Amino acid sequence: MKLIITLIIALTMTSCQTSTKKETARQLKILQVAGGCCHEYEKQTKLLSEAFNKNFNCHVDTFVEGTSRTALHSKLQQKDWSKGYDVVLMSLCSGHVKDDKYILSIVAEAQKAQKGLVFLHCSLHNFRSTTAGTKAWRELMGLSSVGHEPAGDVLCENTKPEHPIMKGFPVDYVFPKEEVYKITQVHGNTQELARSFGVRSKKFHPVIWVQNYNNSKVFGTSIGHSTSTYKMKTYTDLVSRGLLWSANALKEDGSPKDFVKKPLK
Repeated sequence: MKLIITLIIALTMTSCQTSTKKETARQLKILQVAGGCCHEYEKQTKLLSEAFNKNFNCHVDTFVEGTSRTALHSKLQQKDWSKGYDVVLMSLCSGHVKDDKYILSIVAEAQKAQKGLVFLHCSLHNFRSTTAGTKAWRELMGLSSVGHEPAGDVLCENTKPEHPIMKGFPVDYVFPKEEVYKITQVHGNTQELARSFGVRSKKFHPVIWVQNYNNSKVFGTSIGHSTSTYKMKTYTDLVSRGLLWSANALKEDGSPKDFVKKPLK
């Protein structure tokens, strides 16, 4: 009898340990870095964190800092600041930084470990006032922009409905109080996933895109100006799928792989 009880206890402990290990292995580690001028970064990153935790098993660390176009983010000045994370999400708007060394170090760290990279909204206008740094930053993101259309209702047309990220996105969707960023150059192997028409430029511009940069998978969207957008499930689900895709954790049908808590619908 003692032998049987001992075996039962041993098996139970092994089962618990295995379950714990599996749960730990399935947790996606996300780093959010945000700040600069013009947007409510504290509120926006909080809403994204809440959405990520609802959609899949993850741990999110968020660093919001700076309120100006010349702000240098202290997190991005630390050595190996991306270490330990699967995905880095950036929502930055410090367009007048002119320190090439600082910018180039960020680009080098962001892609050195071939982790997932996500760029939101004003990141397109971040680091736009220098030479080598500006070029490297834009090539990392996959697009260049020099300005945006007036804020208003933005109709996004899903141009790649077969892509896993876009399988949960409507054929077209209107985001109120948003801005169409005017794209002047497409870099590398960037692929447009959705576009919007600029009322002043009189042309379509990519507003959701992906690319592979030195084996780092990049997802970006210029949508994300208004905090009200971050309260919309269509938007947070889009960013969730893009983030999962960048981490190689999105199935072809648009549903998460191993990090899922509940399916994105």
